[in-house]
Amino acid sequence: MNGLADLASAFGRGQRRPASGHRPGGPAHRVPLITPVCRPIPLRSPLLRTYEPPDFDDMTLEEALDAVRADLHDHPITADPTGLFTVMRHIDLLCHLTARAAGEAEMCLSLHHFEGTFQNLADTLSQTAAHLGRATAHYTQALAPVVTLNKPGTQATIQRQFHALDAHSRLRMHLDDAARALSAAQSTLTAPRAASGRTTPAPAPGQRAKRIRWLALAHSL
Repeated sequence: MNGLADLASAFGRGQRRPASGHRPGGPAHRVPLITPVCRPIPLRSPLLRTYEPPDFDDMTLEEALDAVRADLHDHPITADPTGLFTVMRHIDLLCHLTARAAGEAEMCLSLHHFEGTFQNLADTLSQTAAHLGRATAHYTQALAPVVTLNKPGTQATIQRQFHALDAHSRLRMHLDDAARALSAAQSTLTAPRAASGRTTPAPAPGQRAKRIRWLALAHSL
């Protein structure tokens, strides 16, 4: 062979060999000179962040809130059985986060006689729990339109299509309200305010969590 043209011709022509079940000289079929290797195409999308309540045990409240918001962002609610499972999982995460914020607020109140600064922290945590509770309520309300959109025959008639449009609208409204509540929770948690109304720098999350645990241990002795 001379050059690329001859090589291309060889690939197109193939190599002849006797067909199965026939003697040499019988009908033949073409076999490629080189068998192509199929390789999976690597996914370029980033890894989805998925969390469960036990994952938050070693996180501060700020870190747990960031993790929940990342999970909600990476797993949007869709109008199918997957979306139904996702919204229920998100409700579980938000309930866990709300209960934790409320529990830490109660702990700060019980530790107030050890160190007075925990009074302001209790206020911050209680306000954060309120915002998280609103987000949880909106996700719970989003469950109803998702269930409606998963019913069989949703697009069967014009009337049902109108109901589906209304369900989509209510779903979007609740998810947007939940996102605003979570943003408010993060703002409250990371920028606590003193009694005078002036913004005070938030203590480092790790240091604050350690102080709460240490004082809780001292209180139990």
